[in-house]
Amino acid sequence: MDVETTKERLLQLEKEIKSLSLKKDIEFHQQRVVKKHMALKSANGTLWIVPNQSSYDICLSGQSLVAEMTPFMTKLCGSDCTSYKQTKPKPHIPYWRVEDFQIVKKAVYRFAGVELK
Repeated sequence: MDVETTKERLLQLEKEIKSLSLKKDIEFHQQRVVKKHMALKSANGTLWIVPNQSSYDICLSGQSLVAEMTPFMTKLCGSDCTSYKQTKPKPHIPYWRVEDFQIVKKAVYRFAGVELK
């Protein structure tokens, strides 16, 4: 998936969420060095969206976010996490690899606490 297109989509989602939600602390972030590492951040943690050649990795970072969203992501994606982005000192930052941006959108809305209609 294209990095610039993914960035545009995530910025649009950030804008939508800020217009629909009381949770205004959500901010888009993109790493300076590895441009494909993009995220939405809030006080509750970070939802990383990493485009790959034909898919997206949806990653959960932050203990409270992992605890809160893992059951939702497992149900949304139909399986346990694909793997973990970090494995030391123990596995953390679970991720799910998905091909459909609509799944990314649902994860972002859930992260923001907004019901997707």
